[in-house]
Amino acid sequence: MLWNNLLKNISLVVMAATFAACGGAPDSKSDAGNQSAASGGEGLTTPQDAPPAKAQVGYNCPEDQPTIVDICLGLTPEQVTAAIEKHNPNLAIRQKQTSFNYTDGAQQLRTDPFISEIRAEDDVKDEYFEFVFTAPPAGSKLTHVSRTMGSDSNLPAIEPFMAGLVKNYGEPTFRHRGTSGSFIKGTLRWDFPDGRVLCGDPPQEGSGLMLRTGALSPGVDIDTMIANLRSEGVADPAQCTKWLQVHIQTFDENEPVRSVDMQLTDLAGALAGGIATYAWLEETEAQARAERLEGAEMPDL
Repeated sequence: MLWNNLLKNISLVVMAATFAACGGAPDSKSDAGNQSAASGGEGLTTPQDAPPAKAQVGYNCPEDQPTIVDICLGLTPEQVTAAIEKHNPNLAIRQKQTSFNYTDGAQQLRTDPFISEIRAEDDVKDEYFEFVFTAPPAGSKLTHVSRTMGSDSNLPAIEPFMAGLVKNYGEPTFRHRGTSGSFIKGTLRWDFPDGRVLCGDPPQEGSGLMLRTGALSPGVDIDTMIANLRSEGVADPAQCTKWLQVHIQTFDENEPVRSVDMQLTDLAGALAGGIATYAWLEETEAQARAERLEGAEMPDL
């Protein structure tokens, strides 16, 4: 596929989304709202009303890929939900159902909803997860995991914590240890698989790059990202490495870690998913427009 055909603005992409509680703790919360300026259109189904998933819950993560609580990149929402429920049954789990608006030239239409994000939170244990999935047509595949833990998570001191990470994940590609004001900070990153390019600049602190719903969210310009990669000599996003990054923060070396931010990211998968979704939406709208004209009738004159 020619890159010039991909680097263009698609005006038809507008998302509407809602979060709904799905299993998890009995006190699971739900909230809803529009993610874009779009309004109207069909109502979105809740996770309970959505069509049954075809994917099997059972899975095996590749041995050469890091995981977070036995969750690896590429999993389906059903597999992720089963894994986090097994990890912590007290997590309050919410799923975001997203759909895209398009037009047949006369009416605004909406694609079938799909699960674009899952969020899970345990206020008592001070643990929070966020999972981001690609959009159709390829199906919802996990491209980003974020896990944060706070001071109520009963964490060890910073040195034993970093040693435990290395024991579990192996020697990191990148390691940093330093201070900032009154904070002691540490960052470790693992790039995988070997031989790929580190695209972009993973932040050393806080939340990292997250491409929601296949890089199609407002505020994320997939065209600009691809253009930037090309300017850096990366001709194809498939060249980009995946990474696991852990940022740790505490006040004293001899006290428990105060906060942990873990991120598992597949930039290449997110960009590829976004590109495929752009093409699918263009094709969907073109077909709808054609069908509208084919069924047109002259009025009585």
